[in-house]
Amino acid sequence: MFKILFFLISDAFCGLSLNAKLLNKRGMDHGFIIETETQFIKEFNGTRPIRFKTKNGINIELVANFLDTNETYGPSDSVIFKGDLFDNAGKPMNIFGNKPVVLKLGQEKKFEIKRGKGQILEFTIKPEVN
Repeated sequence: MFKILFFLISDAFCGLSLNAKLLNKRGMDHGFIIETETQFIKEFNGTRPIRFKTKNGINIELVANFLDTNETYGPSDSVIFKGDLFDNAGKPMNIFGNKPVVLKLGQEKKFEIKRGKGQILEFTIKPEVN
């Protein structure tokens, strides 16, 4: 009886994780490209933000939740993201343009930020259910 109840309870809740990639490209103004890539998967716990710091000093701070709709029972297939990336000095990069981003589960979205002369930062996110 206890095993069945545990299975039903654990099956009723669904977790949300983020598959992300940060690609830093340099040297584009000199005719060559040096790339530094960081990939990570983080699990969201309620409304607490996830924080991640790369070796390059880029800080990532994001909050995500299932988008609440009255049309479906259970978790939605859409996820709302809020947050930003911060440079070495703690200055926000304004990656989402001061408004939340809504993505479907499994949908990948890429953001590009030009950072100085010959540098581009690509940030790719993809929400997944775990």
